[in-house]
Amino acid sequence: MWTLPLEYRIFGSKKIRRLFIKLLELFPDNILATKFKYSLVLFQPIQGHHNADMVGSQKSGMLCSVTYGRTTKLCLVPTKQNHYELNLGKLKAQTKIKFSLGIFQDATIADPALLKDDILFEVMIFGGDEEKLINKTGRIPIATKKHSTFFNILGRNWSNFILDIPFDISAARFEVRTTTVTGDFLALRTNSRPNIQKPLKRPLISVSKPVLIKSSLSAKPRKVIFLSNESMTDPSLFWNQEKIDKELPNYSWLKRQSLSFKNSYSTADATIPFVGTMTSCLRSSRHGFGDYSLPSFSYTRDPNFNSLAGYFKGVGFQTIGLTVYPRLSPLYSFDHGFDEYYNAEKPFLGDAPSLDMLINHLGQHAGIDVYYFIHFSHLHLPPLSNDDGHHLSDIPMEALDDILNKGDFKSLYLSQLRKVDSEIGKLTNYLKETDQFDSTVIILSGDHGIKMPPSWGHYSKKGHYLYEERIRVPLLIKPSTWTKDKFQPEEFTKPINAPMKIFEFIEKQFEKDIYPSDCPISDQEKAICAAESIFYPTRQDYSLAIIQDQFKYVASFKFDWKKFEVISIRAESLFERQNGIFNEEKCMKEQSKSQLSKFKAASDEFIKNGRGINQKYIPRSFPNNLNH
Repeated sequence: MWTLPLEYRIFGSKKIRRLFIKLLELFPDNILATKFKYSLVLFQPIQGHHNADMVGSQKSGMLCSVTYGRTTKLCLVPTKQNHYELNLGKLKAQTKIKFSLGIFQDATIADPALLKDDILFEVMIFGGDEEKLINKTGRIPIATKKHSTFFNILGRNWSNFILDIPFDISAARFEVRTTTVTGDFLALRTNSRPNIQKPLKRPLISVSKPVLIKSSLSAKPRKVIFLSNESMTDPSLFWNQEKIDKELPNYSWLKRQSLSFKNSYSTADATIPFVGTMTSCLRSSRHGFGDYSLPSFSYTRDPNFNSLAGYFKGVGFQTIGLTVYPRLSPLYSFDHGFDEYYNAEKPFLGDAPSLDMLINHLGQHAGIDVYYFIHFSHLHLPPLSNDDGHHLSDIPMEALDDILNKGDFKSLYLSQLRKVDSEIGKLTNYLKETDQFDSTVIILSGDHGIKMPPSWGHYSKKGHYLYEERIRVPLLIKPSTWTKDKFQPEEFTKPINAPMKIFEFIEKQFEKDIYPSDCPISDQEKAICAAESIFYPTRQDYSLAIIQDQFKYVASFKFDWKKFEVISIRAESLFERQNGIFNEEKCMKEQSKSQLSKFKAASDEFIKNGRGINQKYIPRSFPNNLNH
């Protein structure tokens, strides 16, 4: 009986994968180790995808998550050597099948002669009676070489293909078979080397799970775009509305089309806790992500919780994630629920996610329902780069002078905000030009606010890490023609947490709970406006801010994370709203003792509720994709 290839068996071993990651962590600055980490194909068995019926597979429905280049996709496990198949069920005429191929680099290390060869692949569709109904062949070079149709950089990216289905098929089976071909493939074959097919002794390619694109939909495909802006503070903390309209015209225009929340707060003060919330739908202290002192890939989400991407997948959407920073790598399992997950290393290099990249994806997936999550960065320090592919522009000398001589980054930050605005304009213009704007939900927010001098140093010295500039974020939710919520011109003023309001909006549209039925999430837990700082500045630290209409309570604690309880209170403050903003220079806890008492009771209840959730859904010490 045919068994799984060596790669699947090796990388399916918990001990070997754990050792593999630990060894790479010993060389964090080594170029070869970094390239190996981000370019080598990593096999991660995926549980719970039993809808994919693998013909001939020992485990019906088994898929693997494969990272190739910067992008992770769900892929088929071969049922025979270099032989991939999947039952697709009923197909209608004019359907298109999209799939991708990735070439295993380690195969060429074992056999360097392959670098001169091509891959010959055959794509077939069989009917219910095993009749071959469609048979197409293609040929691509394994590595960079002179070739008539394809320029391939080994390890750079997936190669994407489309197969047209011209007629109805009642019970379709998708199949891909591969071999290698020596010789040249040139438009003019004069003096070219002869072509000889060679059987393969080991797997050479990965084939992604095919995506069906239905072109005969009666309604426009639904799109949901979540624009997660790294370090985006609510612009109203810097400018009045008239100034915002002038400096950020695209943001202002989108705001006028959206449900707008004037007092919106992140649940976290850092990126990993925020993305942890997006991949668990829990608040920071509940999911436990955010300890930057630990090595990368040390722990992950509890598998019993659905991610936001997994939720959309469950209601029939294709799911695509575009992210940046190594700590958002698939090895953290942040790719959970995504059909396709792109992760770049540096935000200031040309391969970082951008709205140009998102627009390219929108063009590729025009015919299907898609949820996009894009985490892009123009605001986090350092924001500037001279990389060819980066968002280049003239750098204002006044901003640099303010940084050097005043220690003030505000001018540079506002300059970068204008770049974010131009990116928003690219997206909205594209959606309008392609007649997709009305059928697209756009969610725009920040993962947290900016952490920059002078505010950063000023408040950090006081032990106050949850100041307004750090946790106030914009929240715009543009409804669409298919959502139950429609546009309302008024701006909502009640303090809310952006992630929790997003979850509430999405649950309402699909009438399906985000949280598991056995999850002890109370209505109070969902409704309270609170921001947290976990494991900062040390592993024994925890800070909590609770925001209400007129007052903001902030406390920092020495905290026992194993028992999930307060050891001692390091500091606490109470701030009052004055002229629409909280005056964080004047503590009101002595003047408003009754309010302070109410907030302390709310803080105790919040921590008590968190203990029940955290201890029921404990983050794993190693990623789930290393433990299969």
